[in-house]
Amino acid sequence: MSISTIRLGDVVEVVMGQAPPGDACNKDGDGTVFIKAGEFQERFPIVREWTTTPLKLSRPDDVLVCVVGATAGKVNQSTFDCAIGRSVAAVRAIYGKLNSDFLFHFLKTKVIQLRNGAQGAAQGVITREMIHSLPLMLPALSEQVRIAAILDQADAIRAKRRESLAQLDNLTQSIFIEMFGRNKAEKSIGKMLDDKVLLLHKDGNHGSMYPRADDFGTSGISFLSAKCITEEGLIDDELIERLRDEIANKLKIGWIQKGDVLLSHNASVGKVALYDGRFSKALIGTSLTAFRPNPVFLNSQFLAASLQSSGFQRQLQKNMGQTTRNQVPITAQRELKIPLPPIEAQLKFAQKLSVINKQKELNQAALVEQNYLFASLQHRAFRGEL
Repeated sequence: MSISTIRLGDVVEVVMGQAPPGDACNKDGDGTVFIKAGEFQERFPIVREWTTTPLKLSRPDDVLVCVVGATAGKVNQSTFDCAIGRSVAAVRAIYGKLNSDFLFHFLKTKVIQLRNGAQGAAQGVITREMIHSLPLMLPALSEQVRIAAILDQADAIRAKRRESLAQLDNLTQSIFIEMFGRNKAEKSIGKMLDDKVLLLHKDGNHGSMYPRADDFGTSGISFLSAKCITEEGLIDDELIERLRDEIANKLKIGWIQKGDVLLSHNASVGKVALYDGRFSKALIGTSLTAFRPNPVFLNSQFLAASLQSSGFQRQLQKNMGQTTRNQVPITAQRELKIPLPPIEAQLKFAQKLSVINKQKELNQAALVEQNYLFASLQHRAFRGEL
């Protein structure tokens, strides 16, 4: 049976988001749910904000695409009516022609293509026409439903593995709270810098030298941004961009080294990863802050757990609540506090984590394999081979 190839724009409508007035937004549940790039999760967005003046609306089963900034190309699926901000587009399957779950899985395969084609200098922008122009092999509707069900089942297996990793993170936090939950010896990030407890606290804001979309390619220096860090605190190599050497070597800041702790502070705020030095050279973009601990006073694993702790995350949320933007700039971060127990206690904590980290490595290796198998299924699905 032959399958025709069409433009995606023939079977979808695309609604580009628009930000409502700042004074019409709230976190009290008043009005319509308001979704921006920062609310995107693995498949479905979380609810954190509402607006009394919705301007652009998404419907249940729309596929949401981040179209601006560090998370451009990321895809979620809507399950409720909501307002969407300028960083989000709603891609709506035309009833009777395209199954929304099939559309979701198709767009998931186009993240890198959309991101690489994003227009703009400081931050890429995915346009309506870019989405419309995607070629799609379109089987019969019944086949779309069958294929989507297969991909959903395979994706559920990966979700269980990610849940296991999340449980290990919860165990880490339980140990952290048990050991340091009553510790009142807190210090602000700024004070730690003054006292040389932290040797570096710097984001990847390269200013006028920030790389443009065409500065990236298939080879070069690893360039990490918020999108590379998973909710489980892992660094996803597949989402790391490569900045051409001649451009990277002109940059004076943003270089990271083994033991640095990375915090996403823009769009998807609060994700934390301990950088393991897997690349000989690496840079961070404007959506990440690098913390470099002085090992005499501060252990990297303890620092990562501190930034992941509910106490620190609440401080981030409180800071964001004072603005209409999903970001905590580096100057605001320096007012935030974490506990600072004696280094001996921190090292004891790191020792307890060693068993958990081994389990995380095993689970992560299994997840990498499952991701590979899922990608193979996706490839076959949208070539008409599944």
